[in-house]
Amino acid sequence: MAKFNAWILNSGLPKDAPIEAQVAALLEKVRPLAKEILQMSATETVDFSCVIYSEAEPPTYFDNKALSAIASLGANLDVDLYFQTTEDV
Repeated sequence: MAKFNAWILNSGLPKDAPIEAQVAALLEKVRPLAKEILQMSATETVDFSCVIYSEAEPPTYFDNKALSAIASLGANLDVDLYFQTTEDV
């Protein structure tokens, strides 16, 4: 039977902060554990997941610094985008 584990971290920024700021804050939080995360990625799947809830198409820009930092963790980048109306909130 497969087992699943996850860390769920919050950037600490307001929910309406830009995605690039959210990603930068999260990368800063995991930076002290980068070596351990990279070692773990040799035998386990490591995903850096972003979940975005929006009423309209949000900008989803990731600069090369953020992408390089995610890759240096041995992590995949996963972005889930959910559109919702004001009725859903």
